[in-house]
Amino acid sequence: MGDKVVIEPLNKSKKEDWQQILEETAGIWPHVDSKYVEELRLAAQKRLEETL
Repeated sequence: MGDKVVIEPLNKSKKEDWQQILEETAGIWPHVDSKYVEELRLAAQKRLEETL
């Protein structure tokens, strides 16, 4: 076989875990425009929904 290493997490993250991370990190960049942070949050939420 080819020279290949595959690394996979033992515990796959659940949607609830990612939602908790998003909630816990809300507001950690107080000096950044809130609209920009909201755009990042929505993009992350969309990507999460597409993958889970």
